[in-house]
Amino acid sequence: ASASVASGGLNWLSVTPTQGVTPATLNVTANPAGLPVGQYQGAINITAPTASNTSMSIPVTLTVGTLPLLDLSTTNLSFSYQVGGALPPDQFVTPTTTTPGLNYTVGISTNNTGNWLSVAATGLVPTPVDVTVNPVGLPTGTYTGTLSFTAIGGGNNPQTVTVTLTVSNNPTLTTSPTVATG
Repeated sequence: ASASVASGGLNWLSVTPTQGVTPATLNVTANPAGLPVGQYQGAINITAPTASNTSMSIPVTLTVGTLPLLDLSTTNLSFSYQVGGALPPDQFVTPTTTTPGLNYTVGISTNNTGNWLSVAATGLVPTPVDVTVNPVGLPTGTYTGTLSFTAIGGGNNPQTVTVTLTVSNNPTLTTSPTVATG
């Protein structure tokens, strides 16, 4: 198999290795150095002449801006609770930004299913945000909530985390903790 890049004539996108045998891991790098503010479109093109689908193209978008960018350590959290059992352990999301020490806010939505989701946050990156669920009293079922992180003056607001809570009458297998708290 082989891999190549299409980057609109500019050399901001690269892939390694360019030749190999499947399965393989490709390292894709975007280098914005020297590019003016704007959005750049490219693609990683993979060809494998002996495969049933001999080629595929993976689109890549690079946005170059002057505003700081917000990134989250995860975009999905999943909690499980057995009625009458122990509460699920807290999980953590770590926000980071391209500008150190940037402030942020966290909005919580539970899609009108109650106040089962909460966070404890300092509002300053990169301190981990403690995410807690309290499923006591909820009927069995699956609940979905959203945490919306907004960096003050950020260029890619908001960044979201989907939180899923499964309440059951059956025992569930869980792991703890999911992310190190530092």
